[in-house]
Amino acid sequence: MTITSFNVPNITVAEGAQAITTAVEPTDGVNRVLVNTAARLVQVEYDEDRTTPELLKGAIEAAGYRVQRYSNGKR
Repeated sequence: MTITSFNVPNITVAEGAQAITTAVEPTDGVNRVLVNTAARLVQVEYDEDRTTPELLKGAIEAAGYRVQRYSNGKR
């Protein structure tokens, strides 16, 4: 499993956290989505053989939130 952290500067409320979770969770290979609105951070744990950070970034952006940057970390 891999965890990628996405910096999402315009997420500020619980509704945004829910919108992002709803957009990202159905992506094939996603195991867990954690959203921290105070830190403006989204962490996604996923199977790197089934999805990519670029696809996850696209899902977040499709929900209406801009991804400023992201970083990967293997678990």
